[in-house]
Amino acid sequence: MIQLTLDGGLDGDKMCPACMLDVADKDMDDKLGASSAVTKDLPQFADAKMFDELCPGSNLVRCEPADQKGTPPELVCVLSREEHERGVRYDGSVPFCVDGKERRPRPAGTWFEVPNTGSAIRVWASAHGVTQRLRAQLKLTNHRAGKDVVDPALIANGKEKRHDCNKVL
Repeated sequence: MIQLTLDGGLDGDKMCPACMLDVADKDMDDKLGASSAVTKDLPQFADAKMFDELCPGSNLVRCEPADQKGTPPELVCVLSREEHERGVRYDGSVPFCVDGKERRPRPAGTWFEVPNTGSAIRVWASAHGVTQRLRAQLKLTNHRAGKDVVDPALIANGKEKRHDCNKVL
């Protein structure tokens, strides 16, 4: 459960990770406009967007034709699962042709369609990605509270604490 202090702020020492994941689940349901039955199998750490919100230059991996809903924007590279597995993607080397004009938007990452929703997700669950997102969320918590709910020293990037994993002993 999310704990509050006497003044109504978040209690950083008693924040429950499981509750934060539950909040993230509900947020994902809201973003996709889908029920938890659809989103329960999606990755926990992912961004979600409706097709019309995808940036030009994005790659969109579509699901099976029977489960597709909606049409992505013109400057989004639409791929089948097989094309994605072969390594096909938009990298800026071949232009899009829209209304007779060539356009080369900056490549903007790969998104995966969520069946029957007209939306897509992009997973960011590398260890570095999760760490960066958590730091951003903790900084935002402090900013919104107007005080240090979580000690800024604990949020620091930690480079000085990093161990050299490749060091030969």
